[in-house]
Amino acid sequence: MYIPMNAIDIIPKENEERWAWIKYQLQRRKSSFSALAAEAGVGRNAPKVAKVKPYPKMEFIIASKLGLVPEDIWPERYPDGRKNKYTQSNTTPGDEVDTGKVTAAG
Repeated sequence: MYIPMNAIDIIPKENEERWAWIKYQLQRRKSSFSALAAEAGVGRNAPKVAKVKPYPKMEFIIASKLGLVPEDIWPERYPDGRKNKYTQSNTTPGDEVDTGKVTAAG
């Protein structure tokens, strides 16, 4: 799934809404927070840490699964646009984001 650049504008800014959005996007990719943790070899609660405070490794893992970078999902954690060491990867973009909005065509 690839997330078009303008889709970044649909990522909720409020933490609870954003977390629900991330969870939805993972489900669309037949994944989950616990699956990401298992794939990364971290504790199953590790993704929840990224929900409430900066955790560069999990932020990168979550963002990569969605075809994004952490700065797209958590811009307030990267106010100067700095990158963390986990953003240097050759990951492949994911599927398109389903905004959940109905358009005139669909």
